[in-house]
Amino acid sequence: MDIVGTLINDKTHRLYREYTEKDADLAHILTDVEARKQSVWGEAIYEKTYKPFILSAGIRHYQMHARNAYSGQNPVVSSMNQANSSVFSDLRGNLKPFSYMVSMGMTRSYFKDGDIHHTYYIFTPTLRLGMSPHKYGWLGYTLSVSPSVPSLGSLTNVEQAIDTIQLSKGNPNLKTYRVYDHTLNYTFNNYKIMTVFRVNYSYQPDPIMEYYYVQDGKLVCTESNQKSYRSFKAVLFFDPENIRLGRDLKFSGEYYVGFRRFWSDGLTYRHTYSKFNFGLTTLLTYKDLTFYERFMTPENSLFGETIAKSPYSAETGLIYTHKQLQLRAQVLYPFTNFRRSTERVSAIAPSQSTYCLTQLKNIFGVTFAYHFEFGKKFKERTTQTKYRDTDSGVLNQNK
Repeated sequence: MDIVGTLINDKTHRLYREYTEKDADLAHILTDVEARKQSVWGEAIYEKTYKPFILSAGIRHYQMHARNAYSGQNPVVSSMNQANSSVFSDLRGNLKPFSYMVSMGMTRSYFKDGDIHHTYYIFTPTLRLGMSPHKYGWLGYTLSVSPSVPSLGSLTNVEQAIDTIQLSKGNPNLKTYRVYDHTLNYTFNNYKIMTVFRVNYSYQPDPIMEYYYVQDGKLVCTESNQKSYRSFKAVLFFDPENIRLGRDLKFSGEYYVGFRRFWSDGLTYRHTYSKFNFGLTTLLTYKDLTFYERFMTPENSLFGETIAKSPYSAETGLIYTHKQLQLRAQVLYPFTNFRRSTERVSAIAPSQSTYCLTQLKNIFGVTFAYHFEFGKKFKERTTQTKYRDTDSGVLNQNK
């Protein structure tokens, strides 16, 4: 059994100005938000091991209350209650030549904001199959159906000005939807070289995605349940491990190449996006000293009408390890600045934005670590679900 309680107090101050060179105001938009949220999450799982299989059953529940006070041009107080309850049962075992896991569950989602309230029930099955087609290989397939619950910030019944032409608006009529995930894995591992090929296909009917429209000469930025969203991802990993190049010199690494494609079908738009990406990690170890180099290209993605472009990741360094002692010297972003950008491909409101840190280049760091342990060890079981509540429920105005 696990119970986690969270209390969030959040104060947000946002000021938008348009002014002339003589500092005369053309627009002055002030929005202050005081948010207070209490939530509790808990799970209880019972597990019993039988000779051919393992049977487990459990319940999970999430309950929260949020009160957000918006002041400024459009003052309003939003008081929201949300609850999600799940019951489930898992069956795991082996039926030669297969291993299997079958899970059945049901989730109830409830939301209330003033006089508006919704209740949804979603069936959440999971099937996992695996087998060893040959000595060094493993083949696995997973099918899962999971609920996606709208965030409190999206559900809140509030309208706030972003600037002189844009409004951000919540939508309390958003509905919980299902996410169907298919994943196929093949692994070849002869203890020196491991190769992994992974394919994932995700289908989301009625997803919550962005929606833009013009009202009274203003661009309204909101969210609604759209037609569908699909994604296809394929990646090939190649991992050589501890290959000797000499008496005391060893080589290891991880190299991958991937392909991603997205289909975003809205009520008034349809977008597609494709992207190749690759990454490499190389380690050369001589006795207690390791040199490493890591580089990854952006894993861009499309959702709704926005293409998110993540930054390049690069790092090089030296690691000295002796028994429990480890010293590391590293350089972050030795080749390029940190840069993250988004592109909105909406026909109504296209835009581009870039977040760049010119100072985040050739950042040098040193790390010292020493591992020690003492006393008696006890058996410990971790939770099956990692819970962390960070959603304050404030309407997003960073459009």
